[in-house]
Formats: sequence, structure tokens, C-alpha cells
Amino acid sequence: RCTGSFCGADTRGELLARYYFDGGKHYLRGALTVPTPCYSLTTNLAHNDSDDYRMDLHTTPTTEVCSEQSAQPTTLSFFVAFFAPQNISLTATVNDAPIQLNLVPAQSLAALQSMSE
Repeated sequence: RCTGSFCGADTRGELLARYYFDGGKHYLRGALTVPTPCYSLTTNLAHNDSDDYRMDLHTTPTTEVCSEQSAQPTTLSFFVAFFAPQNISLTATVNDAPIQLNLVPAQSLAALQSMSE
């Protein structure tokens, strides 16, 4: 696991995600930029007993051997769907460091799924 605050992830201080809510289910789609294609991205959703939810994103160097030619920034996408009441508090972390989460509403689930990063 990375040890720096945003190890491997270029977030520019905020995380932008497209968002849609329908029938009790929240959908989020977004992306992070990592220094090379030799990183993977995992997501996890946590919540406590109230309506506070946290989306945790972790970048991890893969075991692939990266050449200098592949040392180009790469965008890794994420898609998260979860059931919860409509009016929740949602925060985010990247590699365990809190980050400003900015949600942009989508007009429909189909529109959210067809959006490019």
C-alpha cells in the first residue's frame, strides 16, 4: 500500500464524480489520474449507524514491470452503486487522506453510464 497522502494519485485537491439517485440507489462515476499505467484502483464504501457515508479509493502499484515508455499519467475510472436514503452525507478519501468530493448530477442512469471521463 502507498504511504504518502495521495501516493500515486493526482487529484488536484478534489475528486469530481458524476452522480445519480434512483429508487433508493446511489450511483457515482469518476476517475483518478495515476503516474503510470502500473497502478490499480480499488473502491470501498463505509458508513456508520447514521446517514454518514464515506467512499474510500486506494491506488496501489501493480506487480507489472513498467518501462520508461509506459511512464505516462493514466486515468483510472471508478463506478460505485449502493442503496441508502436519498439525503445522506457522503465524503471521500484517496489513500486514506480526506479529499473534497464534488458531485455533478447526471440526468439519468443511462447518461451517467455513457459519460466519458
